Amino acid sequence: MALWNRVTSASSRVLSLSVGCVGYAGRQCYSLVSSVPSFLPQRTTLIAREYRAPPPPLPEPKYLEIKGCCKLEYVEIRPYAAKIATVILVHGAPGSYRDFRYLIPLLAEHPGLRIIGINLPGCGDSVVEKARYIETVDALRTSEVVLDGVRQLCGTKEDHDDVFLVGHSFGAHAVLNMAALNAAETQSVAIRGMALLAPAGCVPHKSLKLGATALMVKMFKSENSWAVSAATYITKFVYTKLLRFPSNSPSELFVSAVIRTGTTDFDLIRDQAKLLGSFRTPTLIAWAKNDEHIQPEIPQELATLCPDGPHLEFSGGGHNLQKTRADEISKAIIKWVNEVVAKDKLDEELVSTAASPRVVHEPQSPPPPLPDPKYLQIDNICKIEYVDVEPQQSVSATVVCVHGAPGSFRDYRYLIPMLAEQQRGIRLIGVNLPGYMGSEVEKAHYLKTVSALRAAEVVLQAIRQLCGTIEMDGGDIFLVGHSFGAHTVINMAAMNETLRVAGDDVNTIRLRGIAVLAPAGCVPQRMVKEIPIKMLVTLLRSRSTVVVRLATRFVKYLYTELLGFPRRTPATSCVSAVIRAGTTKFPLIRTQVNFLKEMKMPVFVAWALDDVLVEPEIPEELGKLSHPGPRLEFAGGGHNIQKTRVEQVTAAMSSWIQSILSECNSLETGMTQHLP
Repeated sequence: MALWNRVTSASSRVLSLSVGCVGYAGRQCYSLVSSVPSFLPQRTTLIAREYRAPPPPLPEPKYLEIKGCCKLEYVEIRPYAAKIATVILVHGAPGSYRDFRYLIPLLAEHPGLRIIGINLPGCGDSVVEKARYIETVDALRTSEVVLDGVRQLCGTKEDHDDVFLVGHSFGAHAVLNMAALNAAETQSVAIRGMALLAPAGCVPHKSLKLGATALMVKMFKSENSWAVSAATYITKFVYTKLLRFPSNSPSELFVSAVIRTGTTDFDLIRDQAKLLGSFRTPTLIAWAKNDEHIQPEIPQELATLCPDGPHLEFSGGGHNLQKTRADEISKAIIKWVNEVVAKDKLDEELVSTAASPRVVHEPQSPPPPLPDPKYLQIDNICKIEYVDVEPQQSVSATVVCVHGAPGSFRDYRYLIPMLAEQQRGIRLIGVNLPGYMGSEVEKAHYLKTVSALRAAEVVLQAIRQLCGTIEMDGGDIFLVGHSFGAHTVINMAAMNETLRVAGDDVNTIRLRGIAVLAPAGCVPQRMVKEIPIKMLVTLLRSRSTVVVRLATRFVKYLYTELLGFPRRTPATSCVSAVIRAGTTKFPLIRTQVNFLKEMKMPVFVAWALDDVLVEPEIPEELGKLSHPGPRLEFAGGGHNIQKTRVEQVTAAMSSWIQSILSECNSLETGMTQHLP
């Protein structure tokens, strides 16, 4: 009897909770559904539109299976002449490709355009597996699924199919998501531009009620079948009875719209718009002043973030511009597509007739293997990975090699063995900076530890432990930095000399000179100018795991696909590189270089005229600002002269080290040697 009482009591509580949820949902439903733009134009209170003749019928739909989670329904009109591009049309929430039924025939009049209208997961006959329904109709996941569909339909960049994405209302969010996700993919689609029509933007628009939307999403995600059924019933009732949508429309159409809007991350949308805008992604944006759902300030902000493209503001036309202003919109899109494609072809011709930015160097025979790495714990915040090549005779000095961003001690795999052979009394240490390869950083300290100045502090601390300080009677030390490693070496040298001047022998190493190869200098090099590093650092510091994940993928894409770093480069190394570059203070580098000159710190500088990442003026200036020492200018060799010109570099460096150790000043001329 006691058990029966507990069961009935529990059942009463569940029933009471469900009724309460349903009741509250009922009170909020009209507010919720009226927030979804695509449906509202059918309400009688909306602005009357001029009569339009019915458009010609759309072709029969086709279907595409996506990773076993859903089936995408789409319509396709193929060009009747040589194809110049494919236009992908993405509807709002809720909606279907029929929202573009006036625009599609007009776009298809262009003989070279392939037109594809897609029904998003959960809309029309784009059926989703029941077990994966909630996760698949989520805002970001929907974009991933549709991007996968576009990849299957249009191929990747290697297939040379230029693609333009067109999104209406909440479809603009899907388009922004797809473009940002695509930019981070190795096998990416050739997306050439975006068109955003009456777009949802970076903040909730006036007819979107976030509280009601969140409640409905919570009910749909509930494990309580009563709550899910009630929410589904009420949602369809409001759409079909109050807003007069066809009663035969499936419930999933309305449910997917609610979940899609309720899982939208507006901060992520802003970050993606900034990212795509910084890469000058061609973006057509059109809106109407009398849009009853989206205030003009929202598309205007998007136009500011994505400035490269035509921006069209209509005095009338309401929310469904793709219908009410179909003639003007179609002409604008066709003109814009033609201009972008023509510009891309011109750019390709210019690149093909110019010298290749990727310098091809003569093959190098494989160097002898480096020793197995060792590890050093620093302050319980990170583990430093390094290689240590002991000398063949008594130690005369230690050379510490510091890599660039990204990079590793393997960047010196040619130089270390050769220098060890030429200077048999030299101990050689190659260090992986925090965040690179096996130099792992505690997650809680990651962003701070991989920043430019803090990374230099950590490595200097490691050198103290490995080589000893003045008070410990530590030996002579030389620092070698390649590319951004030059900054780290300059940072460490300036920190150390400051301690030495202050008389802090406990923490001062016996530093005798620094060598910088293909160095970053006192002003940003072209690589830093061409990449939106500051913005990427902001994204990587985001509290949103989605933003961080996308930014990480994008960063690796930049380094491996655009800058030519090896594709095997770990994403963590690329992220550390961006943060290191983004936290570099170039005025501080100049100040430290001047300080080291006052301290008469010997500096060896070498560079190549054909370096594609660092223009020659930067190391030339660095050489002039620094204390006299060898200056080597190579006609060729590119950015990695520690590999391509290893014989000349090691020979000159060996002589320089020997002259300093022997207290000979014959190499302190500062004259530049011009080498092939």
